Amino acid sequence: FPVCGVQGAEGEQGDAGVSGKLGAKGLQAATGSKGENGPDGETGSAGRTGIKGVKAPKGGVGDRGDKGQRGPRGTVGRSGLSGPLGPPGLPGTRGELGALGDLGVRGQAGPKGAPGPSGPGLTDEQVLQLCRGVVTAQISQYASSIRAKCSQGCPINNRTLIGPPGGTGPLGSAGKT
Repeated sequence: FPVCGVQGAEGEQGDAGVSGKLGAKGLQAATGSKGENGPDGETGSAGRTGIKGVKAPKGGVGDRGDKGQRGPRGTVGRSGLSGPLGPPGLPGTRGELGALGDLGVRGQAGPKGAPGPSGPGLTDEQVLQLCRGVVTAQISQYASSIRAKCSQGCPINNRTLIGPPGGTGPLGSAGKT
């Protein structure tokens, strides 16, 4: 009969035992979290040229671009038409006297001048003879006209104041040379 006494101290651990048989495969575990990216690989060789793609449809009109820089100055244009005539300018100063021109054509005769001073006086007899000569010449020149006027002025009995003209007088003396 076993006797129950006080339990003794725990003994030392023994040697490891023989490994047991491998157990059955366990259930599939849940997928772990994604690992970190590995280092980049080496660049691969160039691939073959692909076939030409289908032409894409035409795109819409793009936005208006920014204003460009100012271009260089252009060449000088052709001359324009003449402008309207301006107002006349101020008269200039009088120029220097020019060279004398050629002698012109002689002009027409001028008006008669004023009478000169009276010459030496005539004697009374010379004046009387001169007046007689003038009157006689006038009367002989206009005798018929005067006779008609006188007959109009004195119609009584057809009388006239002047008789018929006289004959030609003697020739005068030659003038002094």
